[in-house]
Amino acid sequence: MRIEQTGWSARDAVALRAAQRAEIADRYGTPDSEPGVTPSAADIVVFLVAYAPDGTPTGCGGLRELDDGLGEIKRMYVAPSWRGTGTATDILRALEECARDRNWVGLRLETGDGQPDAVRFYTRSGYTRIPNFGGYVGEERSWCFERRFPIDAQTTGPLPSEAEPYPPVSPRLARATAIEPPPPRCPRRGGVLSDVAILRRREWSHVPLGWAKVPLGWANCENTPNSNICPTKRRFQPTKPKWMN
Repeated sequence: MRIEQTGWSARDAVALRAAQRAEIADRYGTPDSEPGVTPSAADIVVFLVAYAPDGTPTGCGGLRELDDGLGEIKRMYVAPSWRGTGTATDILRALEECARDRNWVGLRLETGDGQPDAVRFYTRSGYTRIPNFGGYVGEERSWCFERRFPIDAQTTGPLPSEAEPYPPVSPRLARATAIEPPPPRCPRRGGVLSDVAILRRREWSHVPLGWAKVPLGWANCENTPNSNICPTKRRFQPTKPKWMN
């Protein structure tokens, strides 16, 4: 599957749009069921055509620029034999990438109550229904949807390398604001583990759980009379196997 940008009047683009209009006319029972301004080469800024590995055109879609940094999806169509193969999703994501390249903040579209499959597809793809806009206002059979792109996916400002650097921080302020992690603590006694205990716990961290008789970190607490016995469980720590010496 490959997706190519073509001209509005390209042969494959014209054939796919004709098939789309024929299907819409059959669903709504009229050859002129499209409200609003009909798309044309004058207002479609991007038009994509999807091709199968053997070169067969399988789907298409275009973009029309709106106000407020938005775009509108027009003539989105996939041949019936290629539906359910992911072709529609590939075309939609390619259109969204084209919109991001133009620094648009989102996309809108219009479908109808006679296209429940299209409604399910756009809803599943992250589009939400909005009040009818533009030429679709007042059209009862028109359903409009919109998806706003995440802010981090837009390129509305300079790149990090081009941005102004932050002023340098003095070493004294850096030390004063530094946050150091707290030392490890015994889960039972609440005491801080000594350096020897921390090293022993790291040394035994690779031993399978079935070999240890006490949870790691219980033994070797500071101020413990016997470093081999946990004061809360009174169990001896296992002896290290000879093959591990």
